[in-house]
Amino acid sequence: MIKLAFGQSLRHRRTRKRLTQEEVALESGVSLRYLQDLEAGNKMASINTVFRLARALDTTPATLLNPAWKTWSAKDEC
Repeated sequence: MIKLAFGQSLRHRRTRKRLTQEEVALESGVSLRYLQDLEAGNKMASINTVFRLARALDTTPATLLNPAWKTWSAKDEC
């Protein structure tokens, strides 16, 4: 599932940077609850939000989206 793959990527990057959900939410301008939903795979971020999250995590949007892309393309959902 794409949302779950993106959420896992987001959580992985956040924990590697040793940041709390609160810190990332504040830095990216999203609510804590929304970030929690993203990490749990319950919601999917808009492209604008992906860019803001990437900046807050000091990474690129591609880094956050690559696992979701691999999941999507492996299932022949193209």
